[in-house]
Amino acid sequence: MRRLQVEDLLLIAEDLLGIPAEELIRTTDLGLADSALHAPFARFAGQDFYEGFAVRAAILASRIVRNHPLLDGNKRLALLAMIEFLRRNEQDWPSDLDQGEVAETTLGVRCDQPGVQPIQHRLRVRAEAGVDR
Repeated sequence: MRRLQVEDLLLIAEDLLGIPAEELIRTTDLGLADSALHAPFARFAGQDFYEGFAVRAAILASRIVRNHPLLDGNKRLALLAMIEFLRRNEQDWPSDLDQGEVAETTLGVRCDQPGVQPIQHRLRVRAEAGVDR
């Protein structure tokens, strides 16, 4: 399974915000970013906490939002990082999504409530319907 690195997250944020990654390094909490990127792969006693792409993608997005590594744009970054994670692992996010669905998915991950289930559900439903590519 191919993981995102902090450098990848910074490049996604650079594209999203229009701020060079070299500048983002100075204002981004790299520890929180790294923690969010590692969360989907948490293990204990040789056992994975999260299995499957849908769960891991949802955990990744929710941890980016909760950890809030950027000064601005964390929800948008979470969605784009989740899409990139899925694409790197040949689990493409559907390119036919309308803006309403993208907004609904992104807003499903809010700091004040658990955001994993709405994202995980949306990914699984689309995959089962054969709309994931």
